Formats: sequence, structure tokens, C-alpha cells
Amino acid sequence: MKTMRAMSVKQPWATWIATGQKTVEMRSWKTDYRGPILICASSQRDMDFEKLDQEQFPLGCTVCVVNLTDVSPMTATMADAAMPFEDNSGLKDEDFCGYGWTLAEPKVAVPPFPVKGKLHFYDVEIPEGTEFIPSEDYFIFDDDDK
Repeated sequence: MKTMRAMSVKQPWATWIATGQKTVEMRSWKTDYRGPILICASSQRDMDFEKLDQEQFPLGCTVCVVNLTDVSPMTATMADAAMPFEDNSGLKDEDFCGYGWTLAEPKVAVPPFPVKGKLHFYDVEIPEGTEFIPSEDYFIFDDDDK
């Protein structure tokens, strides 16, 4: 069975990474690692989004795999990529601490499987038969969603 490096992300952020709408993940720590990371939805959602549809934003499971391409100090320029669907126009670099992790090439885990999340990186065994489908082939977007 194949093992992959993973990290937990609260919903809806995990699904927005899978769709490619969120391309920067904010973290308080940095890493020298570059390469594939399995994104797993935490068992709890972001409190600002408590009423989201659990079917559309599942908890406690794999969501996608992405390629971590860069880690740099978080800046206001990165805010729209890190926090899609929010008004980030008034933010300044000094509003941020920590790091922006640049994520690319999301591929959706099909079928998703349960994962118990942890802090930082952890290893997850990928069950036989799991496929990773490119986001643009899995999700149907309206032109306004791109």
C-alpha cells in the first residue's frame, strides 16, 4: 500500500483547495519540503462556515492531493489566493504573520476515504483503488467560478 505525506485543513478551505479556487494555504510554520501533499478535511469545520452542506464539504476524509511548490512569508498580495470569496482589499503585509504555502495541480481523491487528522505533516496509507482525478476534470464550473 502506498503512503503519502498529508496535512489537515478545515472545511470549506479543503474543498476550495481541491477546486483550485484556493491556491495558497496560510500556516504558522514553514517547511523545506516541496512535492505532493494529501489534503485531508479536518473533523471540524471553520466556525465561520458552520452551516455549509456536509455533503458538499465532507469532514474527516481525504479531499485531494496538491503539489507544494513554494513557501514564503505571507503577504497581502497572496490574500486573494489564500482567502477566496472574502474582501481582502484593505489588507496590508503587516496584517499577516506566518507563511503562505503555494499549492498547484489539485487532484481530487476518488473515492474519498476516512482519515483521522493530526497537526503538521503525517503519513496516510492510500487504499488500493483510490484514483486522483485532475480538478478541472472532476468539478463542473460556471464561467463565473473560475
